Amino acid sequence: MPQLENALFVDSMFGTPLQIYLDKDVPDRHSLVELVKKHGGSVSQGYSGVPYILVDPHKDSGQNLFRQYANKKGKVVLDARWIRECIKAAQLQTFLTNWAGCKVDGTEAQAQEETPTPARPRTRHAEQQQRQQPQPVQPLHIDPLGHSQTHYAFEVYVPPIPPTPPQPWQPAAAIAPEQTHITPAHILHRPAEYREEPAWNHYHQPEAPINPAPPSYDYRYRDDGNGWASSAPYYDPAYVQPYQATYVEEENTTTPEAGPSTLPHETPEKSRGRKRARPTAAPAPPTSSLVANRNPPARSPTPPTRVVKSTYGGNLFTADDVMYLKKYIDYCHEQGLVLSLREICERIAVKAPHHTFYSWRRYCNKHQIRLGGYTMNADRSVSPNPDGDDEEDNQPGPSSRPPGGSIHNLMHVNAAPRNRSPTPPRALFRSTTGKGVAFTDDDITFLVRFMEYRKSQGKLDMVAFWKDVAIKAPHHSRASWMKYWRRHKHELERNEADAPLPVPPDKKMRYSRGDDILLAKHFYNKVEGTSDKIFQAFGRLYPHHPWKGWQEHHRIHKPKIDHFIQRLANGETLEDEEEAPQ
Repeated sequence: MPQLENALFVDSMFGTPLQIYLDKDVPDRHSLVELVKKHGGSVSQGYSGVPYILVDPHKDSGQNLFRQYANKKGKVVLDARWIRECIKAAQLQTFLTNWAGCKVDGTEAQAQEETPTPARPRTRHAEQQQRQQPQPVQPLHIDPLGHSQTHYAFEVYVPPIPPTPPQPWQPAAAIAPEQTHITPAHILHRPAEYREEPAWNHYHQPEAPINPAPPSYDYRYRDDGNGWASSAPYYDPAYVQPYQATYVEEENTTTPEAGPSTLPHETPEKSRGRKRARPTAAPAPPTSSLVANRNPPARSPTPPTRVVKSTYGGNLFTADDVMYLKKYIDYCHEQGLVLSLREICERIAVKAPHHTFYSWRRYCNKHQIRLGGYTMNADRSVSPNPDGDDEEDNQPGPSSRPPGGSIHNLMHVNAAPRNRSPTPPRALFRSTTGKGVAFTDDDITFLVRFMEYRKSQGKLDMVAFWKDVAIKAPHHSRASWMKYWRRHKHELERNEADAPLPVPPDKKMRYSRGDDILLAKHFYNKVEGTSDKIFQAFGRLYPHHPWKGWQEHHRIHKPKIDHFIQRLANGETLEDEEEAPQ
């Protein structure tokens, strides 16, 4: 185990080693692996299940991984030097520290190509040889009557003086004795827009003396010059204050001002542009508030104590394990614990640790164990119906069939036109992934019938419609109802004149690199039309994936597909057999 002082790459909450993936093309990979292990981290052989992916951003493999995981939640693609930056700072460099400047943004390869090879040492050597040649010393000529410096020692009034080349007796960076009185370079390059302004003519300027002191003398030895007051080493305070306020304001504005202003000082707003405070949509109420527990409190089932070892490693699932799983699912339903199958497996893994959470979940998926519906409260709030009470259909209790029915079958169940509002669903099903509430056949039927009813009442106000849907069926939020309708609108609003949709494949398949190349070649020809029409036609050409899956895959992996399109535009040939970076 790593020492406490070396435990750098560990989870701050759980104290477990951080899973880090180091790309195979990272230079000095072996030493970086040793550093990660030395400081408490763990190096993974694959990048699919780790949060930190370290690559060399100047190589193609690093850019490919960036395009693949740039927009994925819970993953960050970093430069491999992030490891040394964390060790150097003795602290894990995270989002709060901008990843120590090591986060890959996809422009590193282009920046490396555009950076020319520096040839500065040879140029400097040639310049030094030229400067070693003797050159005649030219005296510095300053017009004494050009500018008045007695009263105005302001630095912007110093005339620009051409710099003289260094003398042969000195290095290139030295200063000759004749140049010790020259005005510094940062004053010579002041903006010229302040030199001549009409507003300065309004001030009472004394006449310039016949023989004024040189401007450089006033700058370097101004305390010894005649006419300089001890309380104001630069200029007269009588006009300094109003101009000083104006000069400070000039730094924040882009329009020049003609002299001092007597108006009150107003600080301009830093943020420009119209910012509209959008009201955030109210989330769906917690599922526990929609399901009432009408049974007295009871103890949870007792976990099994008999463990049978497997000859292949791990433990076997016995009849006691299967019975305990079913009893715990029934216990959750009876007590009103609105848990998903994933959450139930997480709790069972704590109570019966002889099987891991992944083993319990894999057993449920293998044997197709599904949860029934949770009966919602009968006194839930409903929207008022202008025509009277809601229609009470002779519907049974909560449906026991799992969600995920066919929408095409539901479209043939439409009855005669309705003159009353339909009854909302009475049961909710938790999603199998544990991310919320699943959409069931009853939900879809209610949505379609309620929309038809509102259309029959006159002009349909979609804003009020979605608000009423969320009130009548609160187990889904308004945003969830709208999102489901937006994704399945093409299936719920089909006409007989529409072209038939592509037949979905019999078996689900993984998307490969060849699929990305097919999409890149298809969009390389600048296909026109709506997104649905384009992908429906594409799904007919390549039916091994559903057309909606093609559309979603293109949306998620668009940076990678656009990169393939760019390579095709450059004249490169993309081979299907070429493997993606592993």
